[in-house]
Amino acid sequence: MPLAGLPVDILPVIFEHLGDPGVDVFRACALVNKVFNSEVRPFLWYTVTNRFGQAGTPLSLEERPELARYVRAAFEVARVDDDAYARWLKCISMCTRLESYTIRHKRGWACPTVISILRSTPTLRTLAINQSPWMPWNAGNDSFIVGLRHINLHVSQFTVLYFSTWAEKLAGTLEECELHLDEPGPWIHPLVPALKSLINVRRLSITWESLVFGADGGILGLVSCFVHLDHLAVQYGYPAAQRDTLVKYRMPSVKHLTVHYWSFLPSKPGYKPLYDFVLTLASSSPHLESVTITIWWSIKPAASAHRFLESLAAAHGASIKRLCIPCLCLKSRTWRQMDSWFPHLEELSVAVGPTALASSLEFLLRAPRRIVSYDACKRRMMESIYRMKRLSKLSLRVLNCSGTVPYFSLEEAAALLLQGPPRLRHVCANDDHWVAKWMYDEEAHAAYFGVDRERMPSCTMRRRPRHGESAIT
Repeated sequence: MPLAGLPVDILPVIFEHLGDPGVDVFRACALVNKVFNSEVRPFLWYTVTNRFGQAGTPLSLEERPELARYVRAAFEVARVDDDAYARWLKCISMCTRLESYTIRHKRGWACPTVISILRSTPTLRTLAINQSPWMPWNAGNDSFIVGLRHINLHVSQFTVLYFSTWAEKLAGTLEECELHLDEPGPWIHPLVPALKSLINVRRLSITWESLVFGADGGILGLVSCFVHLDHLAVQYGYPAAQRDTLVKYRMPSVKHLTVHYWSFLPSKPGYKPLYDFVLTLASSSPHLESVTITIWWSIKPAASAHRFLESLAAAHGASIKRLCIPCLCLKSRTWRQMDSWFPHLEELSVAVGPTALASSLEFLLRAPRRIVSYDACKRRMMESIYRMKRLSKLSLRVLNCSGTVPYFSLEEAAALLLQGPPRLRHVCANDDHWVAKWMYDEEAHAAYFGVDRERMPSCTMRRRPRHGESAIT
C-alpha cells in the first residue's frame, strides 16, 4: 500500500508496539513522520547556504524556485568562485521573505550587490558578520540596517566606527546585540556611547579575544544602562580577569545569565575564580531564572562545585528554571539536594560518568533479569531526577573516561521519557537526541512520537495519555 494511503487508525497500533523487542523504533517513528507530517516538508527549506551540493542549497533552489518563499535564513559559509557566488546572489534575490543573513567566512564579499538585495527585503531582521575585521563598504549605503532587531558583529579597530554609526539607526528597534571584540585598546572608546544608545536591547552578548573587562569595569559597567535587558552573555578570562576587582553590577531586569569560559585555568586556585565570577553576576540579578556556563572540557567533581551550586541555590533557588552546566560532573551529595535546592527546575544539563550512567539506567528500568549493584551516587542521581516534577528537558554529557563513549539506547531514553518526571519531553546524551511529544489538534485526533531531527512548526502541547489510555482518543 502506498504510504499516503495508510489510514490514521494505524497510529495506535504503532504506538502499542514501540516497546516490543526487535522493533526498530527509529524506523517506526520515521514512518509516522513521513506519512502524517508531510505538511512540514516545506520547513526543511527554512535555511540555505552557499555550500553547493548539499541539501537545502541554492543549487536545489535553482531547480525548485517555488521553495524560495519558505526560506527565512541564508548563510555564507564557504569561499566560492565568482560564478558560484553569482548563482548564490541570484538565488538569494528570490527569497522574498528572508529574515536573517549571515557571513561566516573571511572572503571579501560583493558589498553593493548584497546591499541591494538586503534593501529589497523588508522582512530582514537579523544580520551576522563573523568574518575578518575589514568590511569594505561605504557607510552611506547602510540604510538596509534600519529596522534590524538582531545584529551579530566581529568588532575591531576597523569596524567599531561602522557600529557606532549603525547604533544611531538601530536605537529604536534593536533587541539583540552580539559583539565579538578583538584585543581591547583605545579604539574601543567609541563603542561605549554606541552601546548606551541601544536602550531597547533585551539580549546582550559580548565576548573578547582575551580580557572580559578592564579594571574600571569596562563593558560590564554599561549593563545598568539597559533597562529592558533580559539575557546577558559575557566572557570570563583567567588569569587576566583575576587582577580585576569583582564589582556587583546593577542588573535588575536580567533573568538569563550565560558565562563563556575562554582561557586555561591553572591547577591553583582551581575553578573558584570562575565560580566567584558567576556568583557575583548572579547576585546582581534579583530575578534570575537561567544560568549557563560553557566550557570546552568537563570540570572534575570537586567540593567547590558543590559549594557553588549551594550558594547559587541560596540566592536564586526559588526562581531558577534552567541550569545548563554541562561542564560540571556532580557528586552524590550534590545530586541528593538538587531537587530541594531548585524546586522549579525545568531544564537541566550536567555531566555524568559512564559507569554511573549505565548503572543508574539499570536502576531506572528496574529490569528483574539483570542483577547489578548500585552505589549511593548512582541511585541518588536517578532518585533526584524522579523528584524534579517540573523537569521537561534533560541533557547528560557522558564523560569519555574509559576511551569509549557508552551507548545511550533508545529504550533507556524511552524509559526516562515514559516513566520519569511527568513533564519530561526531551532527553539528550552527548549528540543523540530523543524527543517524545504528544501533539493534539483541537479535537485531540493527531499524535506524534519520534525523534526531533528537523525544525518543526509550532504546535500546542497538551497532556500526554494516562496509563492504559490510547494515544489517540
